[in-house]
Amino acid sequence: PTSVDQILSAHDCVGIIAATLDCRAHHRYPCRMLETSNTIPLIPTVSSLAPGFDAWITDIWGVMHNGVSAFEPAADPGLLTIATSVSIAQWFLVPRLKLFTEQNRDIRVRIVTTVWPDEFVASSADVQIQFGPIESVDKLSAPLGNNQLALVASPSLFESAGKPSSAFTLSSLSDYSLIQTVGTSDTWHKFAESTGESLDDPATLLVDSHGMSVDFAKAGFGVALTSTLISSPCIISGSLIQIHPAVMTARDGYFINTRKGNNTATAEKFSSWIQNEARESEAGFFAQLSS
Repeated sequence: PTSVDQILSAHDCVGIIAATLDCRAHHRYPCRMLETSNTIPLIPTVSSLAPGFDAWITDIWGVMHNGVSAFEPAADPGLLTIATSVSIAQWFLVPRLKLFTEQNRDIRVRIVTTVWPDEFVASSADVQIQFGPIESVDKLSAPLGNNQLALVASPSLFESAGKPSSAFTLSSLSDYSLIQTVGTSDTWHKFAESTGESLDDPATLLVDSHGMSVDFAKAGFGVALTSTLISSPCIISGSLIQIHPAVMTARDGYFINTRKGNNTATAEKFSSWIQNEARESEAGFFAQLSS
């Protein structure tokens, strides 16, 4: 590619081909999720197609990566680049990052929000925080927090209905909209199974991230099955409450990884800080429930 438009076109083409044909290892998770949800295989693997196709994709990917690299900022030891999901950026970093920068005034921070697994693979970020099952992330990644799920809602949801906001069972939620994060195997029915209760009603609202589920729950739309890590700031502030005593360990969670390079020491300092913040935040979540 010789221009920005050509590079972006190459990225779109390779991304579509790679995700569909499963010819790149980091695309296997979204492809598998699509196949599972539709109960049929999408397209035969690349090995059953034209010989040399995998090598061709690899060559194109390399050319594209080299072209995009020309537009990346030069390495800056004083700039910490963090690639993270939008939910972590919005609901976890925004309330806390000032604490880190005030303690480390010599460090400047660049936040890059990412969505798809290949964006993390191609990222040159010093720190990567991504969402998914442990099988889909780098083997050196560590869990961020306990990766647990709980049922949360706005207190106003029950005040307007004149009902108490505690001691709910799943069967008593039939009058409320249920919010489900999609693209994950952790569902309302899985939660019901973990509590030994039954749940007949499907989720009313499907959203693509835990951050969005927290947004809708906070706005009073309904009850969200969501991450304790993402919802903890709202639980601690009182803008959300947990309405069921059970929590479920999620199969899909948030994981953090630091990249070796010029900023290794800074990246590890940030990683240590945010993991401690995650522990304290979730501790605050459960302390709020017992108070």
